[in-house]
Amino acid sequence: MTKIFQFETKYRSQFIWAIRFLIAFLFVLSAVAKLMPIELFEKQLVDISNKPGPIHGFTNWCGVTVWSRTIIIAELFLGLSLLIPFYQRTVTIPLSVAMLLVFIMHLSYQIMVFGNAGNCGCMGELLPMSPMSAILKNILTILLLIYLFFVGKKLENEIPTIHFLLLPAIIFAIFLFNPIKKSCCCEDEIEKRVTQESKVLNDRIDTLTSYINKLLVQRGDSITDFPPPPPIVPYSLVSEFHSFQKFNLNGTKVFAELDKGKKIVCVFNPDCDHCKDLAKKLKSIKNQNLADIHFLFYNPDAADVNELDNQIQAFLNEVGISVMWNSIDINAYVRLLENAPAPPRLVILENGKIIYDYLGEGEVDLAKVKKLGKS
Repeated sequence: MTKIFQFETKYRSQFIWAIRFLIAFLFVLSAVAKLMPIELFEKQLVDISNKPGPIHGFTNWCGVTVWSRTIIIAELFLGLSLLIPFYQRTVTIPLSVAMLLVFIMHLSYQIMVFGNAGNCGCMGELLPMSPMSAILKNILTILLLIYLFFVGKKLENEIPTIHFLLLPAIIFAIFLFNPIKKSCCCEDEIEKRVTQESKVLNDRIDTLTSYINKLLVQRGDSITDFPPPPPIVPYSLVSEFHSFQKFNLNGTKVFAELDKGKKIVCVFNPDCDHCKDLAKKLKSIKNQNLADIHFLFYNPDAADVNELDNQIQAFLNEVGISVMWNSIDINAYVRLLENAPAPPRLVILENGKIIYDYLGEGEVDLAKVKKLGKS
């Protein structure tokens, strides 16, 4: 032990800088990984917010764009601050430890309630980590920060201006290269639903008014002679799939309204093996009087739209199924996955109402799909 302490004392300065670089690298890597792409990180935050627990409801699709960038900015600021030899013991190290402790408490609760399963999101999709692995990483990082706190020297003439310049620079860079591209979705969705419901109610009022008028005209006749009321058009919701209307079918452009009638819709990643398995199962029952099947594809790893289309064609050729399909952007992709941690997702819609929803966990209930999916 004496030799270890002597070795540490001799090379303390090198140890301090090596640890600073290591922790700074971890913070910066974590921030950069969450940017690749940021929409997947935003989905993880929304999924966490939807789960029961002390932070249930802390965000939604409206506020997550700010939350995601705030966390990334904080990690970048703390990581880069560790490389600046000022205010280490008074600002950088305490804030870093506090942030890691918050993550540890959150991950510990997730393990107690949901188990040590899934990707914690600490390193985004770049380096998937289980919650327990992330906790161990954070504990080790805290121990190294405590070492820095006690052995690092407090400078007498510290320069605060560097930090004041660093934070605005990071904020500017994040919002410059990752601007918030979409407006708040929630008000738009509510407005569309209210408009649709108002239209349906007005149609029903008009129908009943017309029928009552006919009754009044014929009130001298027997009640059995009154004409039957005209059929009321089934109520149609505005679902999250309503905006997808243009599809490809065997190289031909076709039009379909997913909120009208009964439809089977799948959200797929063309590189996903589970998606291919589900598509093959659908192929096996496709000719059993099923409703129209629609595939919506996105792959975060695709470099551009042409590459994504090539991957989709390869997917359809491998599965051997002929269905209407379309490629979607990443914002639509993460929204349509809902609570599914990853694709596939399969829904059966009836006039915009979801009557069956498979979120990719466990085996799909093929018998239920056949029963509910009949046209």
